[in-house]
Parts: sequence; structure tokens; C-alpha cells
Amino acid sequence: MPDVRHKEHTQDAVSDRERLSAGRLAITWMGFPFILAITMTGSVLALTAGLRNAILATLVGSLAMFAYVGTLGEWGWRSGQSFAQIAQGVYGPRGYRIVSGLLSTLVLGWFAINTAMPAEILASAYHIPYPVTAAVLGVLYVAITATGIVGLSRLSLSAVPVYAALLLYGFVHLALHTAAAAPSAWPVPTMGFWPALSAVLAAFADSGTLAPDFNRWAKTRAASWIGSACGFPLGFGLAMGAGELFTGLLRAAHASYLHPFQNGNPVGYLLAFGGLPAAFAVAVAVINQGSNATHCLYNSTVGAAKLMRLRYRATALWLGLLGVALAASGVWKYLLDWLQVIGFAVPPIGGALIARYRAVLKRGSATELADRTPYAPWIGTIIGWMAGGTVLLTHTDATAPLALITFAAGFLATSILDARIAARRQPQPVKS
Repeated sequence: MPDVRHKEHTQDAVSDRERLSAGRLAITWMGFPFILAITMTGSVLALTAGLRNAILATLVGSLAMFAYVGTLGEWGWRSGQSFAQIAQGVYGPRGYRIVSGLLSTLVLGWFAINTAMPAEILASAYHIPYPVTAAVLGVLYVAITATGIVGLSRLSLSAVPVYAALLLYGFVHLALHTAAAAPSAWPVPTMGFWPALSAVLAAFADSGTLAPDFNRWAKTRAASWIGSACGFPLGFGLAMGAGELFTGLLRAAHASYLHPFQNGNPVGYLLAFGGLPAAFAVAVAVINQGSNATHCLYNSTVGAAKLMRLRYRATALWLGLLGVALAASGVWKYLLDWLQVIGFAVPPIGGALIARYRAVLKRGSATELADRTPYAPWIGTIIGWMAGGTVLLTHTDATAPLALITFAAGFLATSILDARIAARRQPQPVKS
């Protein structure tokens, strides 16, 4: 097996001559969140928060994610390092293993979920045993991931236009095949704007935090931010907004819209008609969710290979096989449980990293700051986790913006500690 560790740079920085073009990075980013799963999440939000709150939360959340992903991605571009390499300079050579290991584990779970979803659709549509479809698709996605960032960009180049075509076809088909009627009664919202916004942010909190894994390949600062923008707000916002609008149109057409994971989304809607529309929907689901699955496995592999000092391709293969096994167990049905874990654990890490990046820009290198203020990011992260635990214990009705609170706690605590320690260590004027 060839050693491709140098090519994917799991142990060192990406050199300037190996950076990708702005267009390739942009399509790679858009192929990440522009997926069926995010469209389904939009449908769920429309039902639970109401159409207006869901759309507003999507707009605000997409812009917030742009700032979040763009800032972390800029650190990747500036240093040429992956998330795990940056975390090593922030949390220390031992402490980073906890943070990086956590993120790698979470996105491996998302690989399993996004492998299982199209496998379930394919199995149901053509009456194929689900374990067979999960295994076949999983192995295909692992093989693509093993080719590295180039393979991801090539798959995204197919996944983005075909999903855009499916969304357009689904909206047109719905408009042409439903008769005008009085809209169905809208369900009573069970959440307001703030928890809806927190759900939007949590949907990509882990993968957004791993932005340096992709943006380290950017040639320029502008290319880094353009790539991030194609993911957030463009790809993410369009996918989630499509789910919200599709649910609204299903309701207006008096069609079934109360089951977002079944027929209340464009793919499920087209499957009900059989024939060519169903075949097209299945093919798009396989390609589209596969794009996200490969991105997630790439993130997991880059982090795990750094942690265990293994070759990239070998790590992708054994992690991928583990993810395929998880997919065959139907783990995708626990999607909401994963979101709860992510909303609690990941935002404080992102907050601490962004606070430290601001300090790096002002005062010096990450390594120098880690030596001078080694515990500040850890204290900030733990305070964020404590804040999240407090919210979960005191707001069991999910009315609090969990992701925002935990991020703010991690960011503010790290910023304050960095500033105080830096002020104490400044040379004092000599008294005459």
C-alpha cells in the first residue's frame, strides 16, 4: 500500500505549491452541507418551530456559521495545518488528543449516518436487503475517501449539480401534480426562534469546527473565505431552506407533510410516484449523501491519522470499515441524539480556538502562546461544557440556545484568561 501520508499532510503543513485552486476548494465545501439530510432538518424545523421562525433561524444561523467556519478556516490557510495540528499547538501535545479524538469520533458517527440514509432509501425502493446496500455504498464511499481531498472535490462536482436538479424537479413536480386546496392546519410550534437557531448551529458544529482540514489547501486568504462561503451560507442555507419551503408547499397543496424523514422531503416525495422520478431520486440520494459521508470520513481520518501517527489511506480504510459496520446497525435513526451531543460538546472548543486565534494574530505564534498560557483554552473549554451542562439540567424543555451559550462561554473565558496572563507577563517599567 503506497504511503500517501505526505500527500494528505496528516503530520505536517501543506506547502504553498500544493494548494488547490479557489474553484476546487469552493466546490469541495459546497458538496459538504448541500445535502438531503440538511433539507430534512429544515423540514423538521418548519414543523417544530413554524415556517417563519425556521426560515429566520436558517438565515441567521447560516451567516453565523460563515463567520465561525471562515475564521477557523483562515487559521488553516494561514498555517497550512489541519484541525488536529492546530489543536496540538493550542491544547498541548497531550491535551489535544482529547479534543481531536472527540471530533474524529463524532464525524465518524456522521459518516455512518450519511452512509445509512441512502442505503435505507435504496433498500426500500428496490427491496434489497438493507445490510447489503449499506455495505456496498459504504465500501464505495471509503474508496473515494481514500483518494484524499482530490477525490472529495471530484465527487462534490457531481453531487452539487445533481442535487440542485433534484430540488428544482421536486418543486416543479409538486406544483404540477397537486390541485389547489385550502392549506392543512399547521402544527402548533413546540420551539421558538432561539432553540431553532441552536438546532441550526448544532447541525454542522462538529464539521464546521474542522474547517482547517479543508482550508489548509487554499492558495490565498480570499480563496479560503470564498470556499467557506460556498459551504455557509450558500450550500447549507439553500439545502435547509429548501426543506422548509418544500414542507410549506406540501401543506399548501394539502399533501402529506408531517413526516420529514419519509415523504415530507423532495426525495421521499418523488419516491412515492415510482418509475423514473423514483429512480432519479434514489440515484441523487446515493451521490449526494455520499458526498457528505466522504467529507465526514476525511475529517475523521485526518484527525485519527495525526493522533496515531498512521498513514492516511490505511487509517481511512479501517475507520471506514468501522463506520460501515455502524451504518448497518441503523445508527442514523439516532440523528437527534447526535445533535444533542454536538450542541453540548463542540461549540466551547470552537470558541476557545477562535479566542486563541485572535490572540495569535495580536501577540505571536500559537506555540509561544501555548507555552505562556497553557491552561487558558482548557479552562475556557471546560467552562463552556459546564455552562452547557447547566443549561441541559435547568432547561429540559429545550428553550435555551445551547450552542450559542456554550460557544460564548468558551470564547469569553479563553479571551479573558489570555488577556490577563499576557498583561501580567508584560515587562514592568523600572522605577528610577
